[in-house]
Amino acid sequence: MSGLFFVYCEVGPKVNEADFNEWYDETYIPKLFTLPEFLDVQRYTATDSRTPHYLSTFTVSRDPTAIINEQPFKTQVKNVTTPLEDHIVTSLQTTNRRDMELVFEYPPPSTPSAPAAKYFLLETMDFIDDDSTFQDDVHQWYNDAHIADISKIDGWTRSRRFRLNESAELIPGTDSIVHLNAPKYYALHEFTNDRYKEDLAMLAPIHDEKGQELFPNAKFDTRHFVLHRAW
Repeated sequence: MSGLFFVYCEVGPKVNEADFNEWYDETYIPKLFTLPEFLDVQRYTATDSRTPHYLSTFTVSRDPTAIINEQPFKTQVKNVTTPLEDHIVTSLQTTNRRDMELVFEYPPPSTPSAPAAKYFLLETMDFIDDDSTFQDDVHQWYNDAHIADISKIDGWTRSRRFRLNESAELIPGTDSIVHLNAPKYYALHEFTNDRYKEDLAMLAPIHDEKGQELFPNAKFDTRHFVLHRAW
């Protein structure tokens, strides 16, 4: 089953934003594609006035944490740098990498893939209740009811859900990382337009009986992004 690198970046005052985007688009991503495990990349910018402002998603063919710890990644990506790249990487205000495993997608993977949609809604979820039966109930509701509602919205193209394996944040000014607590589950809902935010179907799960039962025992958050570039 495929995985996802999910990388938040906030440029901050020490890096020129144009230099950052040029490096990321023209240098860093081409290096990643020298590894056969990298299947596609999308870069997004936030439309919700929250930070981090930049988000990149990297679909890979297998466990992303394993890929980043293997020698080919180190010799073909991490250790192939220029002074400008070293400056950018160590001077960014935020670089947060989350390695995730795909757990559900709709339409199913047998459906021919479409180009990356222009807009996407990110929903994260964590559990307050540790009961496994309760958690299974939430996942079933999310996959069968919530995504079904979202799929009816004009412009919707795809929904994918991921489980977090590891969250690592680069300490600014160094090449060291710290492991942070982060939400366990991520849903990426893709749309061709941004009118989804006005659609009442988005609110339906909150108001129905099952939603009222689940929401007090699970923590949800949402963010909104627009496509910067896709490969």
